[in-house]
Amino acid sequence: MLSLVHEVVFVRARQSWIKVLLVIFILDIALIAAGYAIYRFAVHTDVAADIQVRLRELEKSIDLYYVDCKMFPTEDQGLEALRFAPEKEPLCPTWQGPYADNANLMDPWGRAFIYGRDGDFYSLRSLGADGAPGGDGVNSDLALEDL
Repeated sequence: MLSLVHEVVFVRARQSWIKVLLVIFILDIALIAAGYAIYRFAVHTDVAADIQVRLRELEKSIDLYYVDCKMFPTEDQGLEALRFAPEKEPLCPTWQGPYADNANLMDPWGRAFIYGRDGDFYSLRSLGADGAPGGDGVNSDLALEDL
């Protein structure tokens, strides 16, 4: 009789441990999934913040170019006018650069920022991770005028 009681207790104890291990396993999977989601959100936030910083730095560089040259670079000159004195018209005899290095002209994915000019206004844009217009998350476009 005593051995039967011991067996019942042992079987119930073993079943309890299996339930505990199952709960721990399920919690581990849930924590891994939550950690991955937080990581994805943090990476997107860090990349967006990096692009914003780079766009603001480029804005300052373009403004310094404007102070020296009394004009913004043309679309033909592009952002290279911030690194080298323009060789295309209109020339800038008072160029005091370089105003930016090559790393500042690239987005986090190694592609050049898109520079556009319309009269007295200019625009700067990154097309996101996919390099195509539009998109969501890390693939979304970010422009200076959006900041």
